[in-house]
Amino acid sequence: MLGLKSPRYIAATLRKVTCSSVGLAFIAAAQLASADQTQLEGCPASNLEQARVVADRLFEQAAYQRAGECYRLAGDYDRANSAFAKATRVSAATGSRQLAEDRDQAKAQWQRLQAALHHMH
Repeated sequence: MLGLKSPRYIAATLRKVTCSSVGLAFIAAAQLASADQTQLEGCPASNLEQARVVADRLFEQAAYQRAGECYRLAGDYDRANSAFAKATRVSAATGSRQLAEDRDQAKAQWQRLQAALHHMH
């Protein structure tokens, strides 16, 4: 013969392909659903559509890191980058202030220690 397959063989092959495709579709849908839940963990929105609204509110409250996560989930990458940059600047400024306060406290303790040692002699 010319290599032609029987109708039964073709039907069985089509069923296998169809079942495999349906199975893959279910697996893909389950992975997408779990991905949405995983992604939303960084953002207090209940779904991806609300992420933008929540991001705007968080940004107004100066919660820049969390706002950036919500903007990222909403697909607004420009605002996400802006929020992340602002969070970094705020964090750096806070770190600088804390470092200055720690330095001042160390100086004050050193001066007290010197004064105590001076009075002992």
